[in-house]
Amino acid sequence: MVRTIASHIKVVQRIYQYYIDGASLGVIANKLESDQVTAPSGNLKWSRSVIDKILSNGKYVPYAISMEIFVAAQFEKDTRTNAQTNSDGFTQRKTTRYSSQNVLSGLLVVRPAGARFNG
Repeated sequence: MVRTIASHIKVVQRIYQYYIDGASLGVIANKLESDQVTAPSGNLKWSRSVIDKILSNGKYVPYAISMEIFVAAQFEKDTRTNAQTNSDGFTQRKTTRYSSQNVLSGLLVVRPAGARFNG
């Protein structure tokens, strides 16, 4: 399938929006594959590295995404990275891992219909 510039722009916009909304690179790849979106390679298989390269590439500003969206994605990437530079310039792994879970996740317990609430 030949992809037009307009459809390419829409795919790039979707990738950035999914990422800013908290989707991982793997989740984005799965969404694109399930929607049968053609990857830059011409295949229907998307890799996390291709999505990461798209998210890191400033050439899409301002044609496909705004500078604000690009910067937001870069901040999100920085938040999610598992590496940090310490005061003497060396890179080391962070002691905590990124979690895309909402702060309130796990606090709501759903009971079967008709069950009594014991709050």
